[in-house]
Amino acid sequence: MVELSKGTRLRELIAEGAALDRMQDLGGQMNALPYCNFEVTENDVLYTRQSSGGGYGDPLERDAEMVLKDIVLGLVSTEAAREIYGVIIYGDKIDIELPSG
Repeated sequence: MVELSKGTRLRELIAEGAALDRMQDLGGQMNALPYCNFEVTENDVLYTRQSSGGGYGDPLERDAEMVLKDIVLGLVSTEAAREIYGVIIYGDKIDIELPSG
């Protein structure tokens, strides 16, 4: 997961001696980033969290709404959604492709 918070109050909070333990407290506009190039400027905060594996459980059992959310955020392409998760998007509707066999 990679999130970029633009225009935070980071400097102000540090000057106040505030405890910074939640991203929401920083203010600014937080956006989940797809894997792409991006610019970090003054008062921006970049948050990354790396997992140690490729996920948990069968990808075909993933909630289709969560897959759609990843597509909207640009984290997963519609092609990857179909190939990996068995989720097919038609316009703004979700159809789940059941594995053959």
